[in-house]
Amino acid sequence: MVGQDIDSTSTQKVVVDSLGDFQLNDTIPPVQDSIPLPPFRKPANVKFSADAPQTEIVYGATDKKWFDLDSNLVHLYGNAFVEYGTLKLKAGYIVFDFKNNIATAEGVLDSAGNEAQRPTFVDGDSEFSYNKLRYNFQTQKGFVYNTYTQEGDLYVQGAQTKFVSADSDSTMQYDQIFNKNAIITSCNLDHPHFGIRAQKLKVVPEQLAVLGPARLEIADIPTPLILPFGFFPLVQGKSSGLIFPDNYEYSPQWGFGLQNIGYYFAINDYIDMKVTGDIYLRGSYGVGLETSYTKRYKYRGGLNVSYASRLNEISGEVDPTRDNSFKIQWNHNQDAKAHPYFKIGGSVNMEFGGFTQQNNPSFAAQSRTTQRSNVNLSHSLPGTPFSASASFNHSQNLRTGDITMTFPNLQLRMNQIYPFKKKKTSGKAKWYESITLNYSSEAKNYVKANDSTFFTNQTLADLEYGVKHTASSNTSFKFLKYFNFNPSVNYNETWYFRRNQSTLLNELVLDSTQVEVSPDGTIIYDIDTTYGRRLDTIVTAFTPYRNFSASASISTTIFGTKKFSRGKLRGLRHVIKPSISLNYQPNNRDNYIEFVDSDYRGGIYNAVDEYSIFPSGVFGTPSLNSEGNFNMSYRFKNDVEAKYMSRQDSTLKKMKIFTNWNFSGSYNMLADSFQLSPIAFSTGNTSFLKGIINLGFNMRFDPYQINDNRQRLQEFQFSKNNSPLRFDQMNLTLTTRFTVKKIRELLAGSLKSEEEVVDERNQEEEGGRGEGNERGARNGRGERGGSANKLEKQETFLDLFNDFSISHSFRYTGMDMGSRDTFFISTNTVSLRGNVKLSENWSIRVGNFGYDLKNKGFTYPDFGFERNLHCWEMSFSWQPRFGTYSFFIGVSSNTLNFIKTNYNKNVGDAQFGR
Repeated sequence: MVGQDIDSTSTQKVVVDSLGDFQLNDTIPPVQDSIPLPPFRKPANVKFSADAPQTEIVYGATDKKWFDLDSNLVHLYGNAFVEYGTLKLKAGYIVFDFKNNIATAEGVLDSAGNEAQRPTFVDGDSEFSYNKLRYNFQTQKGFVYNTYTQEGDLYVQGAQTKFVSADSDSTMQYDQIFNKNAIITSCNLDHPHFGIRAQKLKVVPEQLAVLGPARLEIADIPTPLILPFGFFPLVQGKSSGLIFPDNYEYSPQWGFGLQNIGYYFAINDYIDMKVTGDIYLRGSYGVGLETSYTKRYKYRGGLNVSYASRLNEISGEVDPTRDNSFKIQWNHNQDAKAHPYFKIGGSVNMEFGGFTQQNNPSFAAQSRTTQRSNVNLSHSLPGTPFSASASFNHSQNLRTGDITMTFPNLQLRMNQIYPFKKKKTSGKAKWYESITLNYSSEAKNYVKANDSTFFTNQTLADLEYGVKHTASSNTSFKFLKYFNFNPSVNYNETWYFRRNQSTLLNELVLDSTQVEVSPDGTIIYDIDTTYGRRLDTIVTAFTPYRNFSASASISTTIFGTKKFSRGKLRGLRHVIKPSISLNYQPNNRDNYIEFVDSDYRGGIYNAVDEYSIFPSGVFGTPSLNSEGNFNMSYRFKNDVEAKYMSRQDSTLKKMKIFTNWNFSGSYNMLADSFQLSPIAFSTGNTSFLKGIINLGFNMRFDPYQINDNRQRLQEFQFSKNNSPLRFDQMNLTLTTRFTVKKIRELLAGSLKSEEEVVDERNQEEEGGRGEGNERGARNGRGERGGSANKLEKQETFLDLFNDFSISHSFRYTGMDMGSRDTFFISTNTVSLRGNVKLSENWSIRVGNFGYDLKNKGFTYPDFGFERNLHCWEMSFSWQPRFGTYSFFIGVSSNTLNFIKTNYNKNVGDAQFGR
């Protein structure tokens, strides 16, 4: 309880059963009686008063106890307490009247004259703090001066308070507290910053607070905001009730409006629902439904559906336009212990009509370009090598509104098996025992549409569906000690349910083109006559596509090492992993090609056209290779690392100089042209300075010439300038991302991993926990004391920017344009993001501040600041690109969050110039 300063560790409980058990110590030792007495037996006919306590009274104190037998009083000094059933009374000084069962409690003054050991009263889960109390344990009623109690996130202070227990009145279900001249607030100070002042206040602990006429006070100054009555739910946990608006705003475009006003439904312990809406006087509105559900050890999830309709008046237009947008979000997570074989989970994120861009001006929302959904259902089919799954996949471009969706996607997979492996092995395994067999099948529907036409019949007409079967077998073994041999065969069969069909109609088509106009105005036409019109259609028909391929690869590893006996550099190692592979695919073109006439006259006029019977399908369009494919490819992977002597501990350590430097290419023996592929060189991503800088580089060389349009020519580059290869294209990518803290550690020569930094912080917290807790016990708060203050004193100005991140992206591109080489910078941007905590209560937020050095412009700045005002909070955000901003100041309590003010300019005002 805030405001107390009680050291519970110094409390010493003294228990006295009843007043009759009290005895005064005698200094004269008793004389032993030679005549034994029979044991005392309590008379059976003793009657107790109806006003006698029904429960044992326990009391005590740590400093002094004084008993007044004449007045039947007991005086308790220093951490005094009285306990009666669930009722507990604590104070610096308590006087208990055994005759009337009345306890009077007050605080005491310390040596400095400050109030200490303030009285507290506990009834079950309710606790009250006050200046003075009189409580009758028999009637369970009490009268309190200057009470101070907490109910949920609210604090109630009353000048005069009457407490009535439910046990004292059979008509009452709950304890009741009546306050006079009370204030209800969320500020935990003895003298709160604000509150709702009421002359009459009734509190039912953990249930409800009801007040009469009241007004809002801020810094003890009454405001003109008057409440004729009010009620505040104090129920712990979830309870149904009204949701006050998050924002009262005036939009020049939409008018005065209320945001997120609605109702909350606490349906049961497993599911709840919230229905909210936005209402504007000029006709704009929005509706939202949010629900969450959970079942322990089973699953948890939630659904969020939002619809917004904005009426916008465009300058210069007579009629306003209405923009409708829609968003749906759903997530479901199954507990790992819910089922051993069956699993379901995923998320759905879909929106239509540009919902995010129209309703959220933040950088994170405006810069997001893609939204995806993924829901999976799987079953492992125990006792078999198979597993089945069904999934829903969705991808959406938020800029163009294009949507690609796959539903359902049914899969049946077989785990890899070894059909020739013996059940009982003895000795060395045979090479054929490592032969594997894999199988999978997939059936899915696929559609591509735009969000503006998604819910139309055209979407169903564009639906594509098919089935694909894949089977493969491979093995791996060594030969000649150093070489790895990996043969494999693959078989694919795809079922399409539509096919192309072309026919020639016996129609005469005249195509006239204006050539010139004669002096007399006569128009002269050139008429082109076509004998027949080609009709291309897609018909429903079962059309399978089958493809077979075989491959084999040989690989090895070559090591080159150079050692040095002196100096810091002690060794270099170069690792080369060459590999050569052959891939064969037979000719399958003739099976899937059909022909159509181009001229119904036939003979020399007719040129037969060929076409593929496969339209664009869910698994793509099959590649029909007339010559077949017999391809030989090669690849050389290079890694170089060094071993050096460390200055810190004089031990040898390794350092990677570069990794994954690859050279690759291929040669197709059956191709009739361009048998050689370009030779590619790539370095992957190379990190420097502990991952702060990442460098990527790739380059391509071509043995053939090109023209000015970058089209390959069937002429070798060697015939042009005696050079075997021609530079074709290169890309250099440099990305840098670091925080201020990380670069400071790097410059100081003590760059550590994140795990090391976390361990050090944990050790510092453990070391300062004891001193902090001790000081926290003395000052009555949970703040850490000595070590925390010591760490704060060591902070410097640069510590404010420790979490501030700086990123830079650079891309340099070069390519051969035929007659010249062109090099240019395609990307060059720098951006800043992070939070700067200026003090304990002030912080500056930089959502994004970027500059495009190539296009010479800012990239969507987003700024803001936040101020912690103890029981209030204030924030401001600004997006200069759209001219949107928002200012907020309000109470931080969830119960009193309707006490606030907002002033903002939303996306609609910025877009339409209001």
